[in-house]
Amino acid sequence: MIPLKSLGVYKNKPAWVAETGEKLTLLLPGGETLKVREKDIEVIFPGPCTIVPIENSDPEDRDVREAWELLSIFAGPSTLKELAELVFLEFSPQSAWGAWRLLAGGLYFSGTPSALVCRPEAWVRAEQERRAAKETQGRDFEDLIRRLRSGELDPSADRRYVQELEALALGRAPGCRILKALGREESPGEAHALLLQTGVWTLFYDPHPARAGCPEGSALLPPPPPRPEPRRDLTGLPAFAIDSPWSDDPDDAVSLEGEALYVHVADPTASLNAGDEAEGE
Repeated sequence: MIPLKSLGVYKNKPAWVAETGEKLTLLLPGGETLKVREKDIEVIFPGPCTIVPIENSDPEDRDVREAWELLSIFAGPSTLKELAELVFLEFSPQSAWGAWRLLAGGLYFSGTPSALVCRPEAWVRAEQERRAAKETQGRDFEDLIRRLRSGELDPSADRRYVQELEALALGRAPGCRILKALGREESPGEAHALLLQTGVWTLFYDPHPARAGCPEGSALLPPPPPRPEPRRDLTGLPAFAIDSPWSDDPDDAVSLEGEALYVHVADPTASLNAGDEAEGE
């Protein structure tokens, strides 16, 4: 049975129990009232109290650490009341709400108000590093969006930040938080347009084959020998290709025999039979 005029938490907000019965009438900060079932609220101060705490300032981390270290000495779980008294030097509606926020924050403590457990020191240290890294990433992302809006993106220095855009433009990701933050449509075409606009990509880079799922590399299966059919062997003639010096696959050439000019054209399909593995690849 939840006491009348007690303080609880409803959907991460402080709630004062104004009436009891089949359903509880709760008073929330700002004067809003609503009716809920008992299982929907968690009591943190038994009351009676007459105020609904508002968002209070967080305590000094030093005070929280001292409370965490003291409570860690005990083998069993502690309570929210003990935490409030150690950190805020009293147990009141305001301190109960402040202690619950520390518990909900999850850095030093876990569990419930009646069975509060201290996190291990190694876990706290690792979690602090993770949160610091996440905060840094958040600032970096905000700076990136600012540079994109002001046209100050450096295609070389900022290339690592726009991999999300490239993934969407190539059809490898369903969305992109960069476009969302800019208020632009999260589509491959919009990602491609922004990559061109910022100079990360040039007009000579074509994302459409990758977006369509086409193979990006050369075929790996060697083709079979050409089909038997009448052919004249001209491999003894000097042939002059019309390709660049660095080309690895000349596909046309010319040769001269007396007054006859031969035009050599690559004919890969002569070695590919419909339905075989090489043709499929």
